[in-house]
Parts: sequence; C-alpha cells; structure tokens
Amino acid sequence: MPDEQVVTSDAAAAGVTAAAAKPAEKEKPKKDPPPEPKNATIVLEYNVRFDYEYPAFSVEYVTSNTNVVVKDFQYTPFGAKFSFYNLTMFDQMVNGKGAEQEEMFSIFGRVLHPGKEGTVEKQLDAFGGSEDTIEFSSDWIQDRDSADAIATWVQSRMAKPKDSISVTLVGTPLIEIGDIITIRHSELSLTANKRFTVTKLSVGWKEGLETSLEAVEI
Repeated sequence: MPDEQVVTSDAAAAGVTAAAAKPAEKEKPKKDPPPEPKNATIVLEYNVRFDYEYPAFSVEYVTSNTNVVVKDFQYTPFGAKFSFYNLTMFDQMVNGKGAEQEEMFSIFGRVLHPGKEGTVEKQLDAFGGSEDTIEFSSDWIQDRDSADAIATWVQSRMAKPKDSISVTLVGTPLIEIGDIITIRHSELSLTANKRFTVTKLSVGWKEGLETSLEAVEI
C-alpha cells in the first residue's frame, strides 16, 4: 500500500500562488523508515533440565530483552521446555548479563528440600501387647502434619485385620502385581464390596494355562 502524502499549510499556500502563474512542482513525499517486523523471524526451541538436587513444585522465568519473547513455557519438577521468538532481524542476546549486569534470562522456583528428621508414632490397640513395629519412612514427607495424617490413615486401615486370599483361575495376561481386584464368591461371602491388592502372581500350565495370585484386602 503506498504511503499517504501529508500536505502542510506552507505547501498549500504555495499551491494557491502557483495557480495564478504556473503549476508548481509537487514535492516528493518523505518516506518513513520501514517498521520493525511484527512476526518472529527466528524461533529456537529449548529443553533444559534443572541442576538443583531436589524437584521443584513451582517454576517461573524472567527475561529482560524486550526484543525476544518466550513462548510455550512448560515445566515439570525436573526441567522445562520453551521457545525463544526473535522479533527483529538482528541477533539477540538471551543468555548472560546485560548492560546493568542483570541476567538476560533465568528460571527460578520453589523446590522441595531435606528437612529435620522426625517420628510420629501410633498405637494399634487391636494388636494388644504385640511388640511388632510397622514403620513407614519417606524423604518426601515435608512436615509433621503430613506425617501425622499418613500415620493416622495407616492406623485406621490396620486397626481391623484384613483378609488375604489365594486364587487360581484361567490364564490371563491382564492382571499385574499392584492391580486392585474384586472377587465374588457366595460360599466365602465375597462381594464387590471387598477389594484386594494383588501382591503375588505366577503363570503356569496344568491341563491348560493357569494364573495363580495372592491378594490382600484394602
């Protein structure tokens, strides 16, 4: 599209004077410098891994170069994927320090970290005077309230003895260790209300393919 011509008040006066004598020569319009391109001219994709020892649960980024836009920023607890969009026709700095010694681009966030070791104990009254101790330990429990909540849940689940069962059935590749199953058997009073976790599994051949499993009520 051709540039618009702007006529100033001086040029209009000159045109009126020239009309009585001879046609005035038109001034060549001044061309404005070409605008900066609106779309990205260079796109670079990055997939980085965080160098911190522990996983992050909140991640953000900052960039000080206005000629570069960060797009499609996605992160996991261990790394991030993103793209740099260069909005100019010239090379841009995206990593390093700028004129004010600020970081041109950096990723920061909040991470899990090791805390002070602690112990939460719960008594299982159903076991009477038994000296058996069941212990759960995890590096990912970050505060005492969380540890107490987990211990209370374990206590409630273990206060009542759970049934265990062994089953042999027609061979099937669909069941794996850790699967949750229901068993219906009227003579054993088993209904869909009871769920079991598969803890042991084997496949054999005896007059046909058989699957044997052991499961514990949850």
